[in-house]
Amino acid sequence: MPSSWNTGTLLETAVDAAVESASKAVSQGPSFFETVVNNASQAMASGAEIVSDAAGDVYDLLPEADTINESIQSKIDRIPEPNIPTFNMGDINQKVTDTINAQNAKIKRYSDLASTTAAKLLLQDFRLFDFQKKKYTITEKDFKEDEIQFLKAMAKQYGVGSIKKDMYKGVTFGDVRGGNVEKLSDVELSLADRVYNSLGDFNISKDEKTGEYFVDDVYDWNIYTDYTDLSAGIDPDTGRPKGKVYTTEEFEAKFDKMEALFATWNSDASEFEKVHNTAFLFGSRDYQDSSKDTGVKIRINLGKLD
Repeated sequence: MPSSWNTGTLLETAVDAAVESASKAVSQGPSFFETVVNNASQAMASGAEIVSDAAGDVYDLLPEADTINESIQSKIDRIPEPNIPTFNMGDINQKVTDTINAQNAKIKRYSDLASTTAAKLLLQDFRLFDFQKKKYTITEKDFKEDEIQFLKAMAKQYGVGSIKKDMYKGVTFGDVRGGNVEKLSDVELSLADRVYNSLGDFNISKDEKTGEYFVDDVYDWNIYTDYTDLSAGIDPDTGRPKGKVYTTEEFEAKFDKMEALFATWNSDASEFEKVHNTAFLFGSRDYQDSSKDTGVKIRINLGKLD
């Protein structure tokens, strides 16, 4: 039921952990994401075990983006404001107001990120069983109207063929191989960012019989980056380790999933890089042998563009 939440699901557990962490961060001083990482990573791990153990159950699909946002907002309202004395002095009052406004802006950005199409597709990928993924298709109904219009404009500009990151206009965020801002709360997602972080590279095709254009792809994750491996050196743009990149096959031959999870979330990687690795660990993986792939098919009808 898209309008309701399932008690005990991975998503609700992670949200509750994030709220609890945020409350501690506000009252005790550590950064918001630092405490979220420690709690939400454990929630995701336990949630994944619940999903694994419930092999016979069929879970409902995620709620719509506005429902996610509404639910998260209600939880955010429980987070206390920092207990900062004002002394009734104008300049100090202004500093306190600025601090509170900055904190609230960061919390709102986390909330906004959680309600994007990219976040919805990510959480859906965590939640669906492999047998469900084979029967499910991501379509135009999973995207917002401005995102569909953006894709139509790309199809008109480039026509049939493969679309890569450098062909997007306005992408500022989402490079898993470095160059990301350190904290997600510092991100202001553009329309291009929202589409790119939902689809990445994709193909455009045309049905010659109907004249309709389509976005075709598979929703999956194809690399894991070990940010504790310093052999690749330091990224000069970020000052953080580049990390060593592994394909799915290479990862599965070397790493334990849970050890990789905690190594990632305790590394010097950016928040986005940590989320990307977590998506690889718990989501659909892309194999060189396509018969092993478990990702969800993407088929977005853009209609007639001529």
